[in-house]
Formats: sequence, structure tokens, C-alpha cells
Amino acid sequence: MKYLLMLFIRLYWLIPKSWRRHCLFQQSCSEYVYAAAQQRGVLAGFSAFLERFRQCRGNYAILEIAGNEYVVLNDKTLIEREKMRI
Repeated sequence: MKYLLMLFIRLYWLIPKSWRRHCLFQQSCSEYVYAAAQQRGVLAGFSAFLERFRQCRGNYAILEIAGNEYVVLNDKTLIEREKMRI
């Protein structure tokens, strides 16, 4: 099952980047899910997918706190802007 998930991700990578949705994260969502599945198995891969899906879909906001910029994700997670691709 793990290898099937990894195969689907590899097939997804064959799609030109210009046709795919832009990822906000430095490690793209597909790379994150692939690494989780490869290292910890298929359940970890699906869990990583659900986590990123909740965070990534929808709007985001940039917030400045004490001179540092943060990105507020859809699920209200705060991440330092320098760790994002925006």
C-alpha cells in the first residue's frame, strides 16, 4: 500500500509544475507526504496529507509580531514566513 501511494505521487510529479497548484511550503505538500510514507508507512503518509490539506487549502494571512513575520494558515497554524515560499 505504501508503494502504491508513493507511485501515485511520482506520477503526479510527471505533471508539469506550471499545471499544478503552487504550494506555500518550502517542502511541497507532495514531497512532505512522500517522505512521511517512505519513512513511516502509508498511515503516516495519509496523515501527513490530511494535515497539509487542512493547512494549505483556503486563505492565508501574513501577520507581523514584534518585527517578525508569520503566515497564518487556514487551520490557524502560525509559521514563520521565512519557512514558506511566499
